[in-house]
Amino acid sequence: MKVLLEKIGKKVRDLIISHNNLIEKNRLLLVENENYKNEVDELKNEIIVLKGRIDEILISKSFQNNGNDNKLAKKKINMFLREIDKCITLLNN
Repeated sequence: MKVLLEKIGKKVRDLIISHNNLIEKNRLLLVENENYKNEVDELKNEIIVLKGRIDEILISKSFQNNGNDNKLAKKKINMFLREIDKCITLLNN
């Protein structure tokens, strides 16, 4: 009986150690996950900035050329004006 109790006690201690290790591993994974989320947010912001630069380049390029590019520039300008109008409306509310 004593041997059986010692085996059970050892298994309980092993389970406690294993549980503590898993808690620590989970904590580290949560920190790593948070770091990845921050990195994703930074990359999303960078994508937004780069898309803005692409739009600026396309617009400036369209003013340098004639023809269909002027239509693109007009569409972009109209899009920007609509966005500005939306922002003004939001600010007024």
